[in-house]
Amino acid sequence: MKICILTWLHNQNFGTLLQAYALQQFLKSEGHDVVDADYLPCVKEKLLNWAINRNSFDLFAGKAHELLNRKKEHDDFGSSTADVFNRFLSQNIVTTERITDTDGLVGLRGKYDAYVCGSDQIWSPYLLNRNFYFSFLSDSDKRIAYAPSFGVTNTTERKKRIIANLLKSFSSVSVREDAGADFVESLGLERPSQVVDPVLLLSKEDWAPLIDGKCPEPGKIVCYFLGDRPFYRKAVESISKELGCEVVTLVGSGKNAVDEELNPRYGLGPDEWLAYLASARFVLTDSLHGTLFSQIFRKDYYCFKRFEETDKRSQNSRVESLARLSNTEDRLLDGYESHMHATEIEGYERRLSDVESLISFSKNWLLDALEQ
Repeated sequence: MKICILTWLHNQNFGTLLQAYALQQFLKSEGHDVVDADYLPCVKEKLLNWAINRNSFDLFAGKAHELLNRKKEHDDFGSSTADVFNRFLSQNIVTTERITDTDGLVGLRGKYDAYVCGSDQIWSPYLLNRNFYFSFLSDSDKRIAYAPSFGVTNTTERKKRIIANLLKSFSSVSVREDAGADFVESLGLERPSQVVDPVLLLSKEDWAPLIDGKCPEPGKIVCYFLGDRPFYRKAVESISKELGCEVVTLVGSGKNAVDEELNPRYGLGPDEWLAYLASARFVLTDSLHGTLFSQIFRKDYYCFKRFEETDKRSQNSRVESLARLSNTEDRLLDGYESHMHATEIEGYERRLSDVESLISFSKNWLLDALEQ
């Protein structure tokens, strides 16, 4: 079967690109002919999308501010990060030719047996882009949603109506978080299945070829933070003192928070980032994918909630959902706790038994959706 996947490929986020890799690899392993649409909206397309969907301008301003500040501190930051991510993409993911606007996406109509969107926050109401709901396809094209995330579910009634209408065109819909399933159901639609993030469709052994021999600093306390809540530093220092080993912080893009006192490592590709996690002594993160890979490699870790509970932009539901599913709520922290120690995660396999069951369900769900 010829399959076209639509997801984010160019936001220079480790987890985002690795989930794209994982979904394509899984489908290829099942004998399908798979390609990702290399969709990178041009400036005109982004502005048009912002105006049509009435997205928040603060998002664009904030991202630009973060990236400019980082470039002032590290002049080669932007170019080096883009280079390593583009290298990984070109070497590991089969894509179409570059597509920069909706007209280009329309050219994909009728060329594939199925179109799959997901995963990651491609369905975020804050960043609403109807193309990620396959609005450009013909009525006869088969649409499947595999594990997209809404990130947040508090949005305007107008956007709720838009999303509800777009979802009606799908033959099969699944989502990554239980909060996303609740949101779809609240729109008056059938509750979608909850499935795992694509990175869990591959085993620890499946990831090994990407990381062999790529970590120059094994045995460190590895930090990967997207936020910068005040308690992070105190928690890192506490764990470092207890274990008596060095801390390194992995930096991916302008959206990463960086504490220069925690030995940042710039210019890493997704494969190198993965190698650091696989060889870590202990992992501290506020990232969903940082947590997922800690579990895949059976690393001891703590995951911090990146957002205050009162923050309307909170995306904590992603890590909260994972903690419930993986029976690791004791490893999810909302602040520094004096009794927090670098303890081993006891009963790892038992804790993750529900995850393993959902992985099996998710694989079958996706393969069945393709055959329907």
